[in-house]
Amino acid sequence: DLFSCGDDNKIFRWNLLNLNDPPVPATVPAEIPDAFRSLAFTKNGGWLASGTTSGKILVWKENEIQNPPAILNAHSSIVNDLEGDPQSQRFFSCATDGCLLMWTFEKGTFVKTTLDSVAGNIRCLAVSPDGNQVIYALESGAVRLATTGKMRSTPVTLRNQQSPVLS
Repeated sequence: DLFSCGDDNKIFRWNLLNLNDPPVPATVPAEIPDAFRSLAFTKNGGWLASGTTSGKILVWKENEIQNPPAILNAHSSIVNDLEGDPQSQRFFSCATDGCLLMWTFEKGTFVKTTLDSVAGNIRCLAVSPDGNQVIYALESGAVRLATTGKMRSTPVTLRNQQSPVLS
């Protein structure tokens, strides 16, 4: 399957095995009128997360997108990117508010951990194959690294580009 999201406030699941099937829409609550900017899955397809232009993240069980999602008040502005952890059910988000967040599902709720908060727009992120590091880039050109495991440390700047990093 393939998922898509966009400015029309819709998320669809597309059946790649039968392209004649109409796409299946995800349930988006009426109180969420915002455009979607990002999608991510957690390991083994546990969760589907989508970020909005108002900073909210909606989370569905991947195989239950017709059910209402959990709504996370995640960021204060546009969620630019979401990435799932390849080793667990965690996922990460970054936004124009300069926050890099880690999300874990514990005891029936999503728990937010701030990995970094910077002045400026965090445009994109990627997670290492073991899930212990997140590399992310700012619109200013800075490329930073945060650790997520038990040995968490202060994020470091790896490089400052001469122009904005877009993806």
